[in-house]
Amino acid sequence: MESIKKEYDRLVEEIKQHDINYYVNDAPVISDYDYDRLYRRLLEMETEHPELVRDDSPSRRVGAPPVEGLESIRHEVRMMSLNNTYSDAELDSFIATVYKETLEEPPFVVEPKIDGASVSLVYEKGGLISAATRGDGAVGEDILHNVRTIRAVPLVTEETQRLVVRGEVYMPVESFSKLNEKREEEGLTLFANPRNSAAGSLKLLDSRECAKRNLSMFAFGLDKGQGESHFADLMRLKRLGFRVNDMVKLCKTAEEVKEHVAFIRSKRESLSYEIDGAVIKVDNYRLRDRLGMTIKAPKWAIAYKYPAEQAVTKLLDVEFQVGRTGTVTPVAILEPVKVSGSTVARATLHNMDEVERLGIRIGDYVSLEKGGDVIPKVTGALAERRTGEERAVPLPENCPVCHHKLVREDVAFRCVNPECTGTARGALRHFTARNAMDIRGFGESLIDRLMDLGMLKTPADIYTMDYNSLRTMEGLGNKSVDNLTAAVEESRSKPFEKVLFAVGLPSVGVRTAEILAQEFGSIDRLKTATEEELTAVYSIGALVAQDITEALRQPKYINLINSLREAGLRFEAEKKDAGGIFEGQTFLITGTLSRPRADFEELIKNLGGKIASGVSKNLSYLIAGEKAGSKLEKAEKLGVRVLTEDEFMNMAERS
Repeated sequence: MESIKKEYDRLVEEIKQHDINYYVNDAPVISDYDYDRLYRRLLEMETEHPELVRDDSPSRRVGAPPVEGLESIRHEVRMMSLNNTYSDAELDSFIATVYKETLEEPPFVVEPKIDGASVSLVYEKGGLISAATRGDGAVGEDILHNVRTIRAVPLVTEETQRLVVRGEVYMPVESFSKLNEKREEEGLTLFANPRNSAAGSLKLLDSRECAKRNLSMFAFGLDKGQGESHFADLMRLKRLGFRVNDMVKLCKTAEEVKEHVAFIRSKRESLSYEIDGAVIKVDNYRLRDRLGMTIKAPKWAIAYKYPAEQAVTKLLDVEFQVGRTGTVTPVAILEPVKVSGSTVARATLHNMDEVERLGIRIGDYVSLEKGGDVIPKVTGALAERRTGEERAVPLPENCPVCHHKLVREDVAFRCVNPECTGTARGALRHFTARNAMDIRGFGESLIDRLMDLGMLKTPADIYTMDYNSLRTMEGLGNKSVDNLTAAVEESRSKPFEKVLFAVGLPSVGVRTAEILAQEFGSIDRLKTATEEELTAVYSIGALVAQDITEALRQPKYINLINSLREAGLRFEAEKKDAGGIFEGQTFLITGTLSRPRADFEELIKNLGGKIASGVSKNLSYLIAGEKAGSKLEKAEKLGVRVLTEDEFMNMAERS
């Protein structure tokens, strides 16, 4: 009995820690399948030995407490989790139990299980007044400021009675890929998957940053059914302007349920968002009440979890690579294996904390998956296949390129050697890239060859190099060199925002470079900008401002900027023609317009105006589209002039 109690106590503590990792830190360390396996074992032990059950057992609550930093909100109706199943046999058992308990064969609603973050939205008198994360099921965190930035969430509805809408916020796969590309450009750690990215984005304190993450949401129900059935309420939500997934279906028989579960799975790879299963719910609210619920989950619903695309292969080695900002990243070198139709031989391990979390050793057989078919990732080691010849992944001590001693910063190891050819190579590739100076012909292989010959060390060398000496280089000819020279000369006329991005300041991506060029106008003005001035600019946060001010004091960037300026590159924004119709005026857009908001913002800037970050008494105009919300109310209170889309276009056409 003592050994059973020890196993039970260990299991309780292990699951509690996993709950904290998942719900509080948004950093799960095991798969959903492995978590469910642990949880099922816990339930089995509590059923067999009820005298062992502890008050703090994970079976008695959902998740874990909210993180600090955001206000807490208590849910009026607890946000329950669902029991999971992984097979048709278990699904059959669930349906049979429902039939037995209700003495009926009721219809079910089958829905895709969106892999995101659950939220609860409260509407009163048609307006959105509250938004909260699920948290521990009873208490969540106030995320209204971020939810307001999600375009799929109506700020105002035609419904006058109080509504509490439950939904799943997610990050589309394309948005996730772009976010990670941007973070890679800025030398930041990549996000692991869209689900964690969505959950983390909702907890940001700066809603401007959240707005850039392009989150979306599907509504999946009301906290209290207000009609006769769940499906009827979903259709009602759809009429009110909420996004309801197109694959939601009312199924009248068990066979139809299983067919639709299979259908959703067949669509999985073609979707623009990640799903990890299907949810099956009893449709009728009266029967739901009869079935009831356990402490953790309702008895009238179940989640059918699909397996991720996985493969097993051998970890041959772990190499380290250095990026343009000096960040050193571990990379798994794998025996080539096919996953989701593509051959994978390398996979990023992000950082050494991730290596430790995975518990992998060189020589291990490891599991590999393409979650949502986004980025191949190593998910763990098959410890049972170890032979004893495996070896630990060593912590990097020296830069893999220049061998300079590395500095550990938070979770990253960084090479701070200003002469490192690894960071120099990354900087050159960044500088010549299509979204920077776009110097066609300067590919990775040519950069490597010229660096090896000592002809190229920094981006400034591109403009002083003797290109005639390349005419005899193997693989190049007169035509190639002529084209390369022309591309270099053409790049001298690139606008300031392109040059600023190409310089490669930490945390300055394409869009940030555009904003800085617009707001400050020149590199000289940007150099003198304080952190306070930078954070006052739309979309510039405190950490980005700190990175920019610190970088512009470093000799590395000072020397590069001076050399590029001598080469004739533009470090001043093109002066707009004086007298533009919107010169000196600020605009803000709210609500839904007939075209993307970016189109209107570009027009405003082309006519000399600026885009404001919020409503204030200094705002010149608020352009209000359909379903305009709190910004419109605030503008009216402050006496700011409000324009319809037609009124704005009439003003613009006068130019």
